[in-house]
Amino acid sequence: MEPFDLDLLKEGSWSNVLFSLRRYSAEGYKFARTRTPQEIKSDVLSSRRVKHVIEKGDISKIIIRNHVTKVKTNHLLGVLSMVVDAYTNARVPDVIICPISISYDRILEESLYAYELLGIPKPKESLRGLIRSRSVLTEDYGSIHIHIGELIPLSRFTDGKLNRVDNAAIPRHLFHYLSNDEKKTVKSLGYKVLHDLQKGMIHSPSVLVASIMLQNLQGLHFDELLEKFTWLKELCLLWHIPIKSAGNTDSVVLVNESIELLKSSVEKTKDGFVRIRDITTNAIEGPSSSGQAAKKGEHLANSVRNVKDEAAIHMLLACKRNVILCDFFRTGMFSLSAHKQPSSEKQLVQLFADFEFLMKLLVQEVPPVTEQINENFEYFRETVQLLEHHGSINIRNGKVKILQEKDITFSADIWRPILTAYGITCQFFANFPDGIHEQPLSEIVKQIQDKAAELVLTGDVKFYEVLSLDLLRNSVMALADLRVLNSSKSVDGAVVISVPSSSKVTETLHKIGEYLDLPCSASNLTLPQLSKL
Repeated sequence: MEPFDLDLLKEGSWSNVLFSLRRYSAEGYKFARTRTPQEIKSDVLSSRRVKHVIEKGDISKIIIRNHVTKVKTNHLLGVLSMVVDAYTNARVPDVIICPISISYDRILEESLYAYELLGIPKPKESLRGLIRSRSVLTEDYGSIHIHIGELIPLSRFTDGKLNRVDNAAIPRHLFHYLSNDEKKTVKSLGYKVLHDLQKGMIHSPSVLVASIMLQNLQGLHFDELLEKFTWLKELCLLWHIPIKSAGNTDSVVLVNESIELLKSSVEKTKDGFVRIRDITTNAIEGPSSSGQAAKKGEHLANSVRNVKDEAAIHMLLACKRNVILCDFFRTGMFSLSAHKQPSSEKQLVQLFADFEFLMKLLVQEVPPVTEQINENFEYFRETVQLLEHHGSINIRNGKVKILQEKDITFSADIWRPILTAYGITCQFFANFPDGIHEQPLSEIVKQIQDKAAELVLTGDVKFYEVLSLDLLRNSVMALADLRVLNSSKSVDGAVVISVPSSSKVTETLHKIGEYLDLPCSASNLTLPQLSKL
């Protein structure tokens, strides 16, 4: 009997829903766990179930969530592969994919999610927890915007890419026997879906407030916050970044509403001072965990819990800010490249070289733009033209002059914490033994997080979000994609990392340090020298 009545959500492993991409939006990237042999049966059942549902034409049964996983590009591509396989085997005349973007002002269980990003699992569900969860009914979670994108027929998307006649003649029983052309098509389709999802996103004003607060960690007065918010809102309108109610609502109202939505991470005093909450003292003016460790001389390990609690507050803001990383990707890469050159007039050739390096290093943080950057120079040319058109820069005789320093500085600073995490990862691997010494990725990421916690506790690094396991994992895999590190599979299927040459790591660390104003001599870099961050 065919197992078509089995519950797909129970039998199928949905951690591999899409493919070799990465988290974007407020929900974060999830690394796909390695499949064990015991899970193969579930995958087979899932594949047959999906194909059966498609053949029946029951469109209400399959929903591919926007959970983007990070796997190597030659791995299985999950449910999307099953769908394409059913189509290319001529089981159905066509399959229609509908991208639906859902934008939240505030997500449920945001605090628990922030702790998950730091490696602290959610507590087990219990009756007591269920009763206490009634408080969500009285909380204000803002609004939800749903955007239904343009339909993507597989018949049109695969036209000229796949030959259904040839594929249908090949007998295969499992979805992971996709041909190379099919895998390439599925990957391209996934990027297309992500790009369309990103286009449909509408950002809440609280995203702008969160971005501003992360660039003003010491806090600022409400009037100053209002001024920065008004400027940033106008910049988003100029750069065609969709902001909810940006054009017809008073900025004072928007900022106050945003502070209320961000009350788990942002506080406003009676005298109008706005700053990030300090969970260690539950008071606005209390000392941070890093300050406590420095002043009292406590052992770093004693403050790890405090620093993670404090980092969770910052992670809430970082998750909000991350939804506009795609919109500020090209300008952010250009701005970081421009800041590397101290002269008032930047050399265009050097800008392109730096832009290309940063783009390849950080692009996995923004999967929707991955295919757009295949033409590196064309993408750079479009970026320069965009900034020149909006009056941010001026180009003459191969030199670039910055006209709107505020635009460039904000775009660079929005990416600085992420680049800092990549620098910490390089610093960790600079002392890693060369050769075949391999360690599991999960262990390495934990070790890097410990080093990052030390840097935060001692005050050498001010960005708490460098403790995010997702971000650190992304940095390791990005270095592997650049061939700075080696990534392979062990016998049990786990991802293992090794350093082929420490000189490559040191060279990359040196390059990253140039964008973060670190000392020029990479060989002399030590952890305390990261204090300029």
